[in-house]
Amino acid sequence: MLATTKIAMTAILSADPSITSEQKKGAVHALTKDGPSAPVSLPRIIKRSEAAQLLGVGVKRIDQLARSGILNRVTIPGTSRAIGLSEASIRAVTEGSEGK
Repeated sequence: MLATTKIAMTAILSADPSITSEQKKGAVHALTKDGPSAPVSLPRIIKRSEAAQLLGVGVKRIDQLARSGILNRVTIPGTSRAIGLSEASIRAVTEGSEGK
């Protein structure tokens, strides 16, 4: 991080009266610490057709399993439609641990 960026972030944080001085120090430290941060683990998303193929059933059966809660639909915040199914829920069904 450039020194000018650190100065700017410190100035922004110091202008916020709702943050304590310890929180400000912690925020600046978190922004300026060296090294890569921990990688974010995102769930793999499987399309309905791919899930049907993996489970050996039709797409309508996949929809039934999702409606019943056996398979977990993945949605994007701010939307109501699913973009796919979580790989973990499909794996749980294939390994026979969906009810456990």
